[in-house]
Amino acid sequence: MCSNLKHPKPKPAAPSGPFGMMQKAPEVVLRTCSSCHTVSYCSKSCQEQDWKDFHSRECATFSKWYKDRKAQNTWTSAKVRRGQLAYLEDLANEMLPPLPDLRPGRTVAGVRQLSSRSHNPSSAKSPPESYHPDSIISLFDWVSHEGLASRCKYPLAAYHRACWQYINLEWDPRIQQCVKDMEKDPNITLVEGIFMYNASLSMFVFAKLRYDAEAPVGQKYRVVNSAFRMGPRSVTEEIYGAYGED
Repeated sequence: MCSNLKHPKPKPAAPSGPFGMMQKAPEVVLRTCSSCHTVSYCSKSCQEQDWKDFHSRECATFSKWYKDRKAQNTWTSAKVRRGQLAYLEDLANEMLPPLPDLRPGRTVAGVRQLSSRSHNPSSAKSPPESYHPDSIISLFDWVSHEGLASRCKYPLAAYHRACWQYINLEWDPRIQQCVKDMEKDPNITLVEGIFMYNASLSMFVFAKLRYDAEAPVGQKYRVVNSAFRMGPRSVTEEIYGAYGED
């Protein structure tokens, strides 16, 4: 999908085929940033808008990450990323309840701070004070347990303390904007998929999803924005320690 967070919302499909049948919308050709190979756009206008909003301040860092990871053979291809997002979207449609039942989430109370012994404290960022106490994120985790573990209502402030403050880095402004979008729009929810990369690293795939109650079953949740980060596997151990098991 287009990386521009202000990408126009798609118009509702209208019957246009024979006998009033819906016709499949043509696929949009995305063009990836030739410097960082990290963000993609559907049009020049979306590229220019995102450059103004975010990418002018992150492209140099993303480019360095790309070169370093290519040299270390740890770069994840666009094809793999698309597959991960498609999988998260399928899981959201299969496992999440209707969005009106999913939100609001639980309030945050008595959540312990993440111990700085596990990670580099110089890389941590303070949790934004603007998080609504009922803001949540849904997790699909393939690292901390045998097989898939899911949690539909993880308090967002707790998740930031346990995870985001250590791995978001230059992705953080985009992700925080997605949080603001979710808190303003009752049809938006957030999902994080945690995939095993190797013995020491996990892949954290963030997605903002839009919910359409009128869409067919299995298609009500749709990914509209995403972010891909790497982090130490020790972070995943803290995610459950910060709030406990269900």
